Order: sequence, then C-alpha cells, then structure tokens
Amino acid sequence: MATTVKTGKEILSEFFDNFDIEYVFGNPGTTETTFLDVVSQKDNCKFILGLHESTATGIAVGYAAKSGRPSVVNIHTYPGLANAMSVLYNAYTVGIPLLVIAGQQNRNHLIHHPILSGNLTGLASSASVSQYQIDHISDMSTILQRSYLDADEAKAPAFISIPMDIYQDQTTISHFKPTKAPCPTVAVNLEPAAELIRNEKGGIVIVADAEAAWSDGLSKSLRLLSEGLHADVYLAPFSLRSMVDIRSPNYRGVLPAVSSEANETLSRYGTVVLLGEKIQSFLFMNKPTIPDQLVLIQFSNGNTRLRYDYSFDLVVRGDIASNLSRLCSIINLPTAVLADKKQACRKNPSLLVNLLECIARDTPIVIEGSSHQSVEEAITTELEFDDIYYEPRGGALGMAMPMAVGISLYSKKHSVCLLGDGGSMYSIHSIWTAAHYKIPVIFICIVNNEYQILKQLWKLQVPESDEKRYKPIMDIKSPELDLHKIASGFGARVQHATGDNFRQILNDAMQYEGPTFITITDDHRYA
Repeated sequence: MATTVKTGKEILSEFFDNFDIEYVFGNPGTTETTFLDVVSQKDNCKFILGLHESTATGIAVGYAAKSGRPSVVNIHTYPGLANAMSVLYNAYTVGIPLLVIAGQQNRNHLIHHPILSGNLTGLASSASVSQYQIDHISDMSTILQRSYLDADEAKAPAFISIPMDIYQDQTTISHFKPTKAPCPTVAVNLEPAAELIRNEKGGIVIVADAEAAWSDGLSKSLRLLSEGLHADVYLAPFSLRSMVDIRSPNYRGVLPAVSSEANETLSRYGTVVLLGEKIQSFLFMNKPTIPDQLVLIQFSNGNTRLRYDYSFDLVVRGDIASNLSRLCSIINLPTAVLADKKQACRKNPSLLVNLLECIARDTPIVIEGSSHQSVEEAITTELEFDDIYYEPRGGALGMAMPMAVGISLYSKKHSVCLLGDGGSMYSIHSIWTAAHYKIPVIFICIVNNEYQILKQLWKLQVPESDEKRYKPIMDIKSPELDLHKIASGFGARVQHATGDNFRQILNDAMQYEGPTFITITDDHRYA
C-alpha cells in the first residue's frame, strides 16, 4: 500500500473538510497568507473579514454561541493576538468554544526575534484552555484535532500558533476523523441532593450560571424543579446568555452584581442551588457574595472549567438538565408547569420600550455593558424576549456589536444590539463586516454624550467626592461624537428615532438585509 505524503496546506484543508468548518473569522497579516490561500480554495468554507482582531473574534463568539460549535478564528501573530485578547478573555470566562489560530514567523528566523514574532502561547495562556505551537509537520493533524476538541469539550477558546513556513513541509503522518463526543449520560446518585432539599429550612433559591446554557433542555427541567419546590430563580451576573424560562412566575431576574446586594438577596433563603460554575460579582462591598450560613448545592456539567469557589455541601457532576429532571422524579414533583406570569401594562412607556415592543419576541437581543444595562435587562425580560445575551463576566466592553453580527450570520435573521454611545466606540467598525457580507442586524444606541456608568460607580465608591471633580472627566463632548457619520461611513443605514417615527424606522430596519444604526436621545426615562 502506497504511503501518502501530505503538505501542511493539504493537512489544513483536510481539517476544514473533516470538521465541517463553514466560516473562518479573522483579520490576517503576512504570516497568515498561506492559511488564507487554503481557505480561498475551499468551496465549503468562507473567510469573514473583520477590520480589527477584536471585531473578528467577537463575530466568531456570536456564531459559536448560536451554533453551539467552535468557531475558527485566524489572527495576525503576536500583535494581532494582543488586539483580540479582551474579547478572547470574555469568551474564556463565560465558556464560548473558539479555535484561535495565529501565524508565527519562519522557524529558521525565530532565533533572531524578528518583527511580529513573540511568545504567542504564553500570551494566549490566560484566556484559553490549551496552547500549542506546531513546530513539527508530523504533529500538525494531531494538534488541529486535539485543539478543536479541547475547545468543544471545555467550552472555551483553544489556541494554536503556526509558523508560516510549515505549510510547505511534508509528512506521511496525518489522519483525521470527525470525532463525536456526546455528553456523558452516566447516572449519578441524586439521593444526597434530594435529602438536602427535603430537609431544607428557610426556602430554596436556584441561581443559573453561564455553564448551564450548554445543557440541552435545561429551561424545562429547571422550571419544573423550581415551581415544584416553590423556589425562586435568578440568573447569575455576567452569564452572557439566559437559559431560564423568563415566563415562569418563579423567575426573579438577574442577581445583583455588587457583593453586598447579592448577599442581602441570598440571605432571604436557607439553601442555594447553583447550576453551573460560579456566581460572579463585580464590586466587593463589605460582605461576600454568598452568606456563610447557607446550604450550598452545585450542579455542574463537569467540564474542565469547574472551580470550587465556595464551600459546597454537595457537588453533582453530569448533564445538568438530565440530573434536574431525574431529581424532580425522585422528589416526586408535579410534571406540569404553572401558568405563565402576566406582565403589567405600562401606562406611559419610554421610547426604548416602544421600540422593543415592535420587535418579534424570538429576535436575539444582545446587551452591551452600560449605565442602562440593568434597565434594558429588565425591559427585555418583561417583554418576554426568549434569546437574550448579557454583558459577559470578562468585563471587557466591545463584544456586543460584533457578537450580534455573528448571531445574525448564523441565523440569517435580524438580531438587535442595545448599547450606549461610549460603548459603541470600542467596536463600531463591526458595522463594516455586516454591510460587506449583507448580514441583517440592528443597533439601538442611547446617546448621552458621557460615560455615565463611570460617573455612577465613582459616586458609589467615593461618595464624598464633589460632582464637579468627576463629571467633566467622563463627558464625551467638545467635540461630540457624530455617530451617524461614523456608522454611515462603515456602511450602516442610520436613523434617529423619536416618538413619532419609531414604528416606521423599525419596520424599515427589519426589511433591510444589512446593518441599521438607530440612535435615541437619553431622556433619563427608561421604564
């Protein structure tokens, strides 16, 4: 039997075929030209260009979050990876699977530390589950396959550095199989969990974290459990995506992100059931997030990102939705959910509410971190949108706009991104990608010409500070941002919504196969 000799280019091409890679997201450079040449020859794989590495990575995040599969990102050696790190860190902290591939300088040249080279694996290590540099062609297929599966299993980015000269090397050692790794269904003993719940005192609260979003069927099993136990349900802060049925009468919204406020909320109960990895907080204010006296039970999918952040009474590993469903049977809870809660009608709704009321409830909503964030979360929950994406626990701004583009690329339908004028500046260039590839997406931007959230946090942390001291520092004025010109320059249709024209503006945006950028004036009335 003849031995097949393959080049690095051929191995990469086979990887794309075996793992059904539809898109590669990137902002490439000289060290990635051979990689691009491989992609350009594929009929079943398309390159999606972002104008900045953070934008390309953010679009990949949206696509992976919606598809459930790792997205492939291609960025330009050390400087490009550095540019992508903020979004990559967001993806790592909330569990988004990405395979990030960066070019590296020629191996024969690396000893001289040439321009654009660097310790790529070291840089990537703080925001990825695994890091490899392919120094030998015989390792290439193994590293590509292993890294893709690392990302898929751990629900986190995996990183590969590929020296630019390796594509011409040849090897006889190369083999791919489209490996499938279904979630383990081994039954665990749930009687200890049932016993803790039967004997609980003080009430039960269930907190769902980002990891739980990857468990199919969680929404139904969580609703049956919470309603059967008369337990309140919260979404953990910075979970990125809601996996809770917000129509349940037991849903109470997002848990406060300030430690003292979360502590006060959780102190009303005797038992906390955590679904996922952790309850992330933003500011520490005098008290820990979880009161010490509570009984703590954790259900985790059991991936490699599990962290014991707290002193748990019991940890249950395995598919969360399956274990919750089995727990319902063991405790003999009802098999039917309660009636959906009815939302109160607003007598004098704000313009933001009016805009959102015009949008179909199955439309994905992506919320950027801003001073309006908590209000936007409350409104979208109250209006019963069922696919909401929140600010991720990594805390880096700028992911919402490209993420909305990636979500729409996958669904081929409109998504809506809510953001502020200050936050828009981190990634407004993502509009160009949506315009270039005719991706339908709507951006609704509240304009207040200031970093209002920073003024609020300054006042919270330094209450004795005179407003005259911090207000001018956080103003975006002199000159004011001309958002319409900026957004239009990147290819968006731009509109300013008022109480008279918002319905027509939304209707036009929903008909447009491309990006629409809508501004509304911040009148400090959001309800």
